[in-house]
Amino acid sequence: MENLRKLSVYFLLLCFTSMSSTLDMITPSQPLRDGHNETLISEGGIFEAGFFNPVDSKRRYVGIWYKNITPKTVVWVANREKPLHDASGVLQIDSEKGILRILDSKGIETLSSNNASKQLADNPVLQLLDSGNLVQRHAKKHEEHIMAEL
Repeated sequence: MENLRKLSVYFLLLCFTSMSSTLDMITPSQPLRDGHNETLISEGGIFEAGFFNPVDSKRRYVGIWYKNITPKTVVWVANREKPLHDASGVLQIDSEKGILRILDSKGIETLSSNNASKQLADNPVLQLLDSGNLVQRHAKKHEEHIMAEL
């Protein structure tokens, strides 16, 4: 009986750790982490955003691609000029300024972008829309500012 219990726990842990995590938005307390199979998926499942590496490259980029098209068709890249060198990057939104940031494994900022015409002071979130646009929203209001537009 003890062996069956251990096997059941092992199976559940294996399932849990191998599943990817899909989010519909990034918040200051819930960034998107490379190496954890985390991605953003638009509500209708049209677009996906996250970390990726092109074929035959070890460099890591943050981008947006069509979710259901094979091969992966990337339509926007955030850090084209400053790719990451490993799978330990973090995509986050700053809680005070609403700035989109990409950090490398040492916490060094490789990209800081804010295309918003004004700052969203409280509770900013970053959401991927079915249009492919990545927008910054106020968590409680319906204001939005485009951070990445196709």
